[in-house]
Amino acid sequence: MSSKSHPATRQGKDAIPADTPITRGAGRTDPHSHTGGRIPPRGRGRRPWSWLLVLGFVGLLGYGTWAYTRLPGGAGSTQTPRGLGGLSASYGAPGTGAAHPLPISAALAFANKGSTAPVTIQGRVIDQGPTMGCWVRLRDGSATVLAQTWPMVYMPQTLRGATVRVTGALVYGAAAMDATGKSWILYAPGVQVLAA
Repeated sequence: MSSKSHPATRQGKDAIPADTPITRGAGRTDPHSHTGGRIPPRGRGRRPWSWLLVLGFVGLLGYGTWAYTRLPGGAGSTQTPRGLGGLSASYGAPGTGAAHPLPISAALAFANKGSTAPVTIQGRVIDQGPTMGCWVRLRDGSATVLAQTWPMVYMPQTLRGATVRVTGALVYGAAAMDATGKSWILYAPGVQVLAA
């Protein structure tokens, strides 16, 4: 056994009498410890901030649930729908762009030529996102396009069959909700309902 392996064999000012017990546990002390002589017990208690994490998570979950029910058309919503067969007049923010809607085929033709300008289209909703309703597939007499609200906006599942107007930017890519592969997606801040 080396002279550094046990405190009782140390020399000089660090020497400890050989009969001094060096043990761990509540109430025991080690004069050479960096903790001021106190040896902390093992496995006792939890981190003092862990309850704050749990409380914060529960509070965030509760607030999210409360805020979700306050959205237009959400369960427990205090906002009264404004006509249109129980639908609100709009969901999300109004888009900025052309005042008059283009046929969907004309908007897609402009996008195919490289135009990045915002477009306004109008069509009948033929499909909608099954969870939050945040995307709709629109059809007019000329073509079909997927319109995704971005940032995502909750819309009630009763939009199928309604005529809506959407203003946004067309982007070519694959959407998670579209199993047909890559296609044009209209990203819009909101949807305006024209007729139910």
